[in-house]
Amino acid sequence: MSFAFTIDDLPPLLVMLVLAAVLGWFADLFAGGRVPLGFFGSVLFGLLGAWVATRVVRPLIPWELPKEPIFDGVMLVTAGIGAFAFSLFWCILATRMTRR
Repeated sequence: MSFAFTIDDLPPLLVMLVLAAVLGWFADLFAGGRVPLGFFGSVLFGLLGAWVATRVVRPLIPWELPKEPIFDGVMLVTAGIGAFAFSLFWCILATRMTRR
């Protein structure tokens, strides 16, 4: 398995990064804001969640949202749900681990 990154992959990655930053910030606020990696960790897990939602999970789901907004090839609702879910999971998990 090889991983290739071309210049054509940059615009969708930037869209997912902005989406992950905004939703990671909301997840950080929702979870209380005491995360070990802080905002960077929330954004990183949000980016991972957006990628997993659009590239791995979405092709496995047989139905589609009607007229889902797409920007530079990124399904915004799907990527947003994935980014928020992964960021929120990271924030909740990390705050629980730091309390012990």
